[in-house]
Amino acid sequence: MSSTESSSRTEDKSPRQQVDRLLVGLRWQRLEEPLGFIKVLQWLFAIFAFGCCGSYSGETGATVRCNNEAKDVSAIIVLFGYPFRLNRVQYEMPLCDDESTSKTMHLMGDFSAPAEFFVTLGIFSFFYTIAALVLYLRFHSLYTENRRFPLV
Repeated sequence: MSSTESSSRTEDKSPRQQVDRLLVGLRWQRLEEPLGFIKVLQWLFAIFAFGCCGSYSGETGATVRCNNEAKDVSAIIVLFGYPFRLNRVQYEMPLCDDESTSKTMHLMGDFSAPAEFFVTLGIFSFFYTIAALVLYLRFHSLYTENRRFPLV
């Protein structure tokens, strides 16, 4: 085997050429059909779903007044975010006693399970939609002729 043949085989197997071969077979005009357009919308909504919940952060606040005196007003601001394990979020609660200045407290509730389930479902739907789009754009004959998969 000559060096020219071995170098051409190496070039044929480069990742860039493999991706190019995969993209050549895609029929992009199918995205203009209703089913292809809906798949693109599903893909965008999946990104939006896990992106919004996964990057969410918020705050809650309260005003503490000791003995209804205007001069002893304290504001408490507590920051929280995904995955919403609020029982692990600490904040300092000012006390009205003269001996101590504040007490460490926690928010109530652990809402991490529903939030993590929602993000996981969004990620799975993202991957499913990508696979469905590739199947629809590249292997349309398999998509329409194979009765094992639902036509969605």
